[in-house]
Amino acid sequence: MTTTKLSNPTTKHDLCVYEWNDTFNDEATKPEKLVCIFHGAGGRGLQFEKTCEILAKNHPDWHFVTFDQVGHGGSFSSDISYQWSDFEFDSLYSNAEFIVNHFRNKYQQKDHKIELCIAAHSVGSGLAMRYCINHRDIVSKLILLGTKPEAPGKSPVWVFPSLFLELIRGVFSASFAKLAYHESTPIEVKEAESEHTKNNTMYMMKAICTQLIWPTQEEIATIKVKTLVISGETDGLTQPERGKVVHELIENSQFCIIEGASHNMMIEKPSILAEKIEQFFIANEQ
Repeated sequence: MTTTKLSNPTTKHDLCVYEWNDTFNDEATKPEKLVCIFHGAGGRGLQFEKTCEILAKNHPDWHFVTFDQVGHGGSFSSDISYQWSDFEFDSLYSNAEFIVNHFRNKYQQKDHKIELCIAAHSVGSGLAMRYCINHRDIVSKLILLGTKPEAPGKSPVWVFPSLFLELIRGVFSASFAKLAYHESTPIEVKEAESEHTKNNTMYMMKAICTQLIWPTQEEIATIKVKTLVISGETDGLTQPERGKVVHELIENSQFCIIEGASHNMMIEKPSILAEKIEQFFIANEQ
C-alpha cells in the first residue's frame, strides 16, 4: 500500500489517498485495466484496507484506491478550524469527484484504457450514485454497500447543539454500535474502529448528516451501469430491505446480503466482502 496526499483545488481540502497495485506508470499495463475506487463509511478510507489487501493479492493487475474524506483519518488536521460548509453534500461530492477524475485522467494521459468501478458505503453511496448520474458514460461498474433510497443518518438527535452532543457522545456511540455491528462482532474490532474515529467530532457528524442531498428514486432509476448492492444481515442504519429497494430501482443490478455482518460489513467481514466483489467483477468482465 502507498499513501499520498492530493489537494482538491475546488474545496481546498488535502485528501489522504491509499493505493494498492499502482501501475498506471507501467508501460506494460494491459490495454484495459480495472481500477476500483472505494469510499469508506463517513469518509475513513482504511475501513476497506483488509478487503483491498485481499483483492490486490489475488489480482495484481487490478488497481485499488481509497481515500479519507475531509476531516477523517489522514485527511484530518488539528491545525484546521473546520467550517459547516466543509461538510456540505456538494463539498463532499466535489472531493469524491476529484479523486475519481484524478486517477481516470492519469490513465488517459498514458493512453491506457480503464474499466472504472466505484465502490461506496453508506453516505459514500449517495456520492457514488450522484457521480454515475452526472457522468453516465464513465463508470463501468458500481458497488453500493449499506445503502438506501433515502439519505441515511436522519435522526431527531441532530436538533441538539453540537456542544451538548459531545457531552452525550458516549451514549450516542453505544447506540450507534448496536445498529452498526452484528452481535457476533468481537469487541476488539469495535474498539479499534472507535479509536480510528476519535477525531470525528459530533459537529462534523451533525454537519454531514443534516446536509445530505440524496438522489431521488427517479434519479437512481436512471443508473444503467452494472451494479452490485450489498447489505449487512442485521444493519440497523441502512436496513437490508431498503438496500433491496435500491437494487429494484437500478435495472442492471444484483443484490446480496452478508450474513453475520451489519452496517460496518467491511470491518466485520472483509474477506467475505472481497469474495463478493471479486465474483461480481469476474462475472461481469467486459
